[in-house]
Formats: sequence, structure tokens, C-alpha cells
Amino acid sequence: MNHAFNFKFILMSMLLFNGLAHSNTTELDKQIETMSLQAKHLTAGQKAFESVCAACHSADLSGAMGFNLKDGEWVHGAKPSDIFKNIQSGFSQAGMPAFKNILNEQQVKQITAYILSKREGWDNLTYKIYSLGGDKPRTWAQLANHRPVKQGQALKNMPDFSMPESEEFAIEFTGDFYAPREQDTVLYVKAPHVLIDVYIDGQPVKKMGNQWSGSWPLKRGKQQVTFRLTTPPKPFPKYTRTNAPLIVTNKENTIKLFAASKVAEQQLAGTDFPIKADKSIQVQRKVVVDLPPYTVAVGLLEKVNYGFNTRSCAISGVWLGDMLNIGPNIKGRGQDGSVPLGNWLFNSDAQIMPQSNHCEFIKYNRQAETRFDFKLQNVYLSMQGVATDGKTLSLNYQVLSNPTNVSDLQFKLPENKTMSISVTGGQIKNTNKGKTFVVNPAQNKHFSIQINATGTK
Repeated sequence: MNHAFNFKFILMSMLLFNGLAHSNTTELDKQIETMSLQAKHLTAGQKAFESVCAACHSADLSGAMGFNLKDGEWVHGAKPSDIFKNIQSGFSQAGMPAFKNILNEQQVKQITAYILSKREGWDNLTYKIYSLGGDKPRTWAQLANHRPVKQGQALKNMPDFSMPESEEFAIEFTGDFYAPREQDTVLYVKAPHVLIDVYIDGQPVKKMGNQWSGSWPLKRGKQQVTFRLTTPPKPFPKYTRTNAPLIVTNKENTIKLFAASKVAEQQLAGTDFPIKADKSIQVQRKVVVDLPPYTVAVGLLEKVNYGFNTRSCAISGVWLGDMLNIGPNIKGRGQDGSVPLGNWLFNSDAQIMPQSNHCEFIKYNRQAETRFDFKLQNVYLSMQGVATDGKTLSLNYQVLSNPTNVSDLQFKLPENKTMSISVTGGQIKNTNKGKTFVVNPAQNKHFSIQINATGTK
């Protein structure tokens, strides 16, 4: 009896301990998930991450010596409590130190919350495969009554549409999905002639596109996504693509953010080719996303960048940070634009635009400070962009020649809360169409436009 009593006591104690441990883990998961939505914890977490984690895992969490911390492949557990424990305990055999004696508990929670806020792609992903053909049903309402030929957990949390062993099939992937929190995005796919249905948090999402390609708007942050693909009956129409390259893009479909299927991962491999003005001013004549054609991009050493348009003689955009990733432009052979590596102050429709139909680009000089020579209304001008720090850009214009004594040049100025603009050698006038910089080139041989980032959104 004593042995039986002792066994029962030990068993009950173990169950109680496991229950308390599970309860504590669940509470920690909830606490860190809440912190991942709070700016003060994310700011602190980012600072701590960049101090102690970025050297091995990269500043953008994409991995270097250490694992990628953004994608769906987690070797040591993906729950917030798992990540917290792994940071505290480390993996000495893999070269990762234990940080519990370096960082306090709150700091580790904040780092974990920051990592969680940067997650992208799938988690807890499952799949079901149905074999079609002959008189097999083609609608999911009918397929629900049929047994899948294969089902289970998706390898590395990544959809693989090459798994079905028959040419005619239906496949369903369901899992948690992390979309960027900072911007609106879509799930984009180019898979002609196949039938695709997408559900987010149990609700059907309307497709935007055509029979060749389509996109489905995503919510920001974490959501549950079901992606269903059904092949057409054989013989397949020409150009049918059953191995769907799922990609998360910005809502305009101009920037590919990350792969959401195995074949897309293969397609996007090698599309990172950053151009940075680390040692000298950089000039690129490649298509840039969100800048008009014929724009020459200039990167300054101070991490201030601008675009000069050779058709309109406008300053077509200014952004802060590293210059460009030209990889998509190279791999896509110009089909995809180069991606700015920073934050816009202005671009696209908001430009420093000369109010003249007589723009003639002459040349640009890449020696020392990059200079653009052009003609407006028979006034020959040069322009140099000069930055004094990482927040200011001065566009310095010089009148080279004014043979017909033109006395009025005007530049429409962009307006937003992220920057302020001041001028020398002329004046800013307010009109019903916005602010305009007016200068008399017969009197002012030098004039400039200064742009200062305010940091206000």
C-alpha cells in the first residue's frame, strides 16, 4: 500500500508540475505576444537585438552565421516561450552563448517580442492532396466528402505544389500567416488557368487579376490563411502552370517582399544585389520602383539619395538610407524595378517639377560631386545634390548661360509632413495648386532648394 501510495503521489506531483509549467508557458506566450504590439517594447527590443543578436542573425533578421529569424523554419521551437528560453539558455555547441547572465528577463522578452513582430510567411502549415481525373469532382464542396490521398504537416512550413503524384489534383494548404505590419500587402501568384480559392480567417477573399495572374489582399500581421488550388481537366490549356509561385508583394505588385511557396523561394534566390554609397557617390541608370522612367538615381555618402529625371528635369524622388537593391532589375532583366533601400521623403506624383514644357537634358558629370546639365526655357543650368548629414539635401542650381535673358523660372514643390523645404535665391509662393518656387535667373546666378527630414509622419 505504501508503494502504491508513493507511486500515486509521485504521479500526481508530476501531473501538477507539468500543468503549472504549461500554464506558465501559456502566460508567457500571451505576455510576449501583447508586448509585440506595443511600440515601447519593440523599440527597446530592436535596440537590444541590434546590440547582441544582429552580428549573427543580421540586422534585418534574415540570418547570417545564425538562423533566419523571420521565416517559418524554426528548429528549436517557434512559440514566443520557446524563443525566450532559447535566448536565455543559448546553444553553446552551435556557438550561441546563453544570454541569461548578460540580459535581464525583461530585455529577453523585448527581444523576443521584436523578433515576433518581424515574422513573415507561414507557421503551423498543413496540407491535403486530392487526386482528380475522370469523374472526380472539381469543387471543394464535393471534395470535402472525399478522403485525401495524402495529408500532413508541410515541410519547413512552405507550400510545395510539386508534391502531388498525379497531374490532375486539388491541394489545400492551411496555416497561420504573418504579413508585414507596417504596410498593406497582397498574396500574388502567376499560375495561368488553374482555379485558386483563398480564405483569410475563414472568410473567402476576392481575387484581383485575370486568368494569368492574381492577388489577394492580406491583413496586417498574423492571420489564418487557406490556399486551395485545383487543376483544370486534361488536356491542359497552353501555358497552364500548376506549380504556383506564391509571393507577398506591396499592394501595387511592384515590389516582391518575400516568397510564400517553394518554387517562389527558388525564383527569388539571388535577387539581392545592394548598391550602397559607402565609399563614393553612386549613380545608377536603372528602372527604380516608384520613380518614373528615365530617372537617374544618385546615392550620397551621407545616406541621402535622390532621382533626377532626364525627360522632365525634375527631382523625381528623395529617400533616406542605403541606396538600391538592383538585384530584381538584373534577374528580371528589367521586368522588375530596383528597390530603394530606405524611406521616401517624396516620390512619384510629388516631385520638384519645373513648370516648363521646354526641358532638354544635356549630360551628367560623375567626377567628384555628380552634376546634371540641362536647359529650361532657353536657360542653361547645372544642378548638384549635396547632403550635410543623413537628414538634409541641398539641390544647388547654377545658371550657366541665359542668352535670351529669361526672368522667370518656376518649380512646383512637394508637400508632406515628413519634411520641410526652404529656398535661397528666390521665393516660395502659395497658389491654389500648392507651393511654387519662383526664381529670376537673370538676377540670381545661383539658387537652391533645401530639403530637411522632420521625422514626423
